[in-house]
Amino acid sequence: MILQALATVLTILQFFSPYSRVKELNQSTKSTISFVSSFPFIMALTNATCWFIYGFVIGDDLLLLINVVCVSVSIYFVVVVYQHNEEKRKVRLVFYLFIFLYGSVLIGCNYVKQSTKNRILGFISMSISLSSNASPCVMIRKIIKTKDSSILVIHRIIANGSSATVWCLYGLSINNKVVFLPSTISCCISAILFFIYFLYRNADQDKNQKKANTDKVI
Repeated sequence: MILQALATVLTILQFFSPYSRVKELNQSTKSTISFVSSFPFIMALTNATCWFIYGFVIGDDLLLLINVVCVSVSIYFVVVVYQHNEEKRKVRLVFYLFIFLYGSVLIGCNYVKQSTKNRILGFISMSISLSSNASPCVMIRKIIKTKDSSILVIHRIIANGSSATVWCLYGLSINNKVVFLPSTISCCISAILFFIYFLYRNADQDKNQKKANTDKVI
């Protein structure tokens, strides 16, 4: 019961974490803003939708409850970002591609056994969840090269890590590998990002301190 409550609260808070950015964007007077990427929001919507359908198929009320909220929030975020995105055609293309691919899978699952359907939908949910949670890893190379971790958002790393830890324990408690495995990998990813953030944050502070001392000497 405690794990279920923690999983509910942490996951919903995790999905609400971009709210301030989206609210600022929604209130912006500019019609289009080029620096806003719609991909993370579409991935979040895809992730929540997949887990909702998987929860429905296996009859897990917790997955249903959490992801119906997350899907609703993600739809709002995608709509706002789409309205202010310069590349609306690309956004539509990605969105339609998702609907086509996942719709094809759902239709195909009607012609297989229930156990096979569970495995297929579970594998897809697991893969998309890992892709979504691992997306910040693309920045690691840039951080190591520039020795600057300012592009990482520490509170989001902590939120993702906390949520993944609870889901890992929940997956273990119900003996569900589909929930357990991606959550465990997400925990490891969050730990790596957390370490890198403080490693290069300290390095950047030392560099700034040396520069300040040099300026004083001059």
